[in-house]
Amino acid sequence: MSADDNIDLSYFEKNSLSEGLYESDIILNDKKIIRGEKIKFINHDGTIEPCITAQLIKRFPLNEEAKEILLSAQENDCINLFSLDKNVAIDFNDSEQVLSISIPQKYMASTYSSWVSPEMRDYGIAGLILDYTISDNHLIRKNEETRNQLYAFGNVGANFAQWRLRANYQYENKLAAKMDGVARNAT
Repeated sequence: MSADDNIDLSYFEKNSLSEGLYESDIILNDKKIIRGEKIKFINHDGTIEPCITAQLIKRFPLNEEAKEILLSAQENDCINLFSLDKNVAIDFNDSEQVLSISIPQKYMASTYSSWVSPEMRDYGIAGLILDYTISDNHLIRKNEETRNQLYAFGNVGANFAQWRLRANYQYENKLAAKMDGVARNAT
């Protein structure tokens, strides 16, 4: 190839992205819902677009009406998100490998604000928890009563997978004795 050869760059005029499989995070309405999903990008009428599959749509926090509309608009293996609403927006940031999708709120599930996809959940490690406080008081007053008080409280628990077991406990024991008096004979 010499400097005089013409190189055809028209392929990259519309989009610098090539067809293929890209591992990316998915952000739906400014909230990351899926991490590291392998998404196929295909050439659709000269533009490279993500192929959103039925399996992926089922994992989105959409209401049932939206899922029915989208699943009925399936073209080959891909679903046309724009069949849901003209206000749907899709953007892929290839430098950060993030697919951002914006869908009108009326199509979102009612639990969406607190919804976390199973792939994003971190159940932590299995373990046991023991937290306690113990207090023992012994009080003697001159010519009065003697008081003993033992007080204990705390929490015990266990974590296993997504299970969290917790219990609170407390114990109190009070003893009081009245002194009748002590006499001493000094000579």
